[in-house]
Amino acid sequence: MSRAHKIANLIGVPLPLIGLLLMRPSELYEVERTPRGKGQLREGLRYVAGRPDLIWPIVLVGFIGTFGFNFPIWLSAFAHSVYHAGASTYGMFNTAMAAGSLVGALLAARRATTRMRLLLGAALIFSGQPRVGIAAIQTAIKLDPHDPMLPSRLNHVTAGFYFCREYQTAVEMAKQAIRSNPDYPLTYRWLAAALGQIGENVRRVSQDVIRNRARD
Repeated sequence: MSRAHKIANLIGVPLPLIGLLLMRPSELYEVERTPRGKGQLREGLRYVAGRPDLIWPIVLVGFIGTFGFNFPIWLSAFAHSVYHAGASTYGMFNTAMAAGSLVGALLAARRATTRMRLLLGAALIFSGQPRVGIAAIQTAIKLDPHDPMLPSRLNHVTAGFYFCREYQTAVEMAKQAIRSNPDYPLTYRWLAAALGQIGENVRRVSQDVIRNRARD
């Protein structure tokens, strides 16, 4: 880890604690706790089971967390085998993923509802059935082409084609997603990964994409 990284880490670690200390308790809303009673756990589980918008995201996160979240493995493999780089590049990949996760969470929070087709499509793409997942998400895009989460959907499709080893198609889909929303960072990761797989100059093509984005 370089000296600059150490300084940035040193500065960033206490920020959550500072944020907690700056909170003003007088402006918080107090919620009265429900007294403990018999059968509350069963009642809570029954309530969640009766709400598809609650139970399916829980199932989805559990499924993807078990079978799909292997980021440390393939990010390190990309850094070592595809880009022939070291720990600094691996750290950059993790930083990009963290930034994309934050942006995705903020965009997802804007939605009042989520289509089941999109949830299942994303789960299938990251759980070994990318072609089925791609078909589900592409159908959802056709049904709602003006979805504010369209960049995220196109990013999932890009990832699906990458997992299918159709790298050229993944590159074209990533470019389409970038044209849709150039500020969505996760797509650039998949673009770089697909370019590396087909032997293209990642830096040159990425700069061309960014240049065309600025021109648009």
